[in-house]
Amino acid sequence: MTTTTCSRFCSFVNQHLEDYVAIRQHILEGARCPDAWLALGRIVSTPQQRLDCLKYAAQIEPENLDLQITYLDQHVAVYPEDIEAHGRLRQVRALRVVRSVRPRAMLRREPPRTIGRILVDMGVIDPIMLSDALREQRIRRDQGKIIPLGELLIERKQILPGHLARVLTIQFQERQDCGHSPSMLGEYLVREGFLTLDSLELALLEQIRLHQLGKHESIGRILMAHGKLHWTDLKKVLDIQADESQMAYV
Repeated sequence: MTTTTCSRFCSFVNQHLEDYVAIRQHILEGARCPDAWLALGRIVSTPQQRLDCLKYAAQIEPENLDLQITYLDQHVAVYPEDIEAHGRLRQVRALRVVRSVRPRAMLRREPPRTIGRILVDMGVIDPIMLSDALREQRIRRDQGKIIPLGELLIERKQILPGHLARVLTIQFQERQDCGHSPSMLGEYLVREGFLTLDSLELALLEQIRLHQLGKHESIGRILMAHGKLHWTDLKKVLDIQADESQMAYV
């Protein structure tokens, strides 16, 4: 069997984001694919199964601090008595803060891509589908009905909720790489070290699915409900967000 290593945001996984059988087959065919294990971790039903998936993903990319934090965070959730894992989690989070400080010369030069552009680049939709969706979005706007592009594409059954969660995460990462300030709560939580990109994507996915059911929950409430965020940390980040929003008008 030939073994290949996939990069993050693997094109195959993008095409089969919520297809357990296809993603599992991708791994069985010899793909060392952290993205596939992360996708499986979102599909499986128990905390231990998710932990196993995250463990394999973290082993493939040991230098990916976000991935190591996601794995360790799940590990201490399953095994809260593991003092060594708690210590390792604190160390990796501190290291990520240090590494996140980059000189301007290292910032991304290209502007962040739009949601539509990312979806096309991922191969989830083609340019004609994007053009048709944008046309319908403009028509609805002229009728006084505002609908975000991602929501419209889900309504048209051209993308899955998982695709939109992934695109929003990629878009935030590109904004961050360009040195842009956060705008949404989830972005602030990532910047302040309380959330990893994978955890953000997972929370966004649940938020989108709840929205489809007519339920509107904030990222903060979703994270607290799943034990991923404590109220005191949420309050701290909300205060930072409020302070920076006020400074934008000074």
